This record gives sequence, C-alpha cells and structure tokens, in this order.
Amino acid sequence: MLHQRFANRAALHAYGARQEQPRTRVLEADHDEGPGLLVSPAFWIGGVLSIAVWVGIAAAFGII
Repeated sequence: MLHQRFANRAALHAYGARQEQPRTRVLEADHDEGPGLLVSPAFWIGGVLSIAVWVGIAAAFGII
C-alpha cells in the first residue's frame, strides 16, 4: 500500500515535478453560439410530438 502523500499522484517518479496550474473558468457568455433554444426547430417539433402523445393517451383512456 502506498503512503498517503503519494495516493493522489499520477506517477511516483514525477513527485517532485511542478504541478499543473488549475484551468481558469470560462464564462458562459463567451462561448454562446446560435440563436437560442426557443428558435430551434427541434424544440418545437419535440413539443408538438409530446403534446400529441399526451392527447393520444387521454383519448385512449376516454378523458377527451
């Protein structure tokens, strides 16, 4: 079993090596591409199909 101070090291031979610096966080607005969700055809097609399925289920149970 390895000693606790070695437990999170990627390789023992690189123990004394300089550690990688943490990456900076990218703001969401920096990589925002496209017109958005409400303009997406997939959003509207999925919504219409979902409503159609619920209407079909309601009709099958005699609710409508």
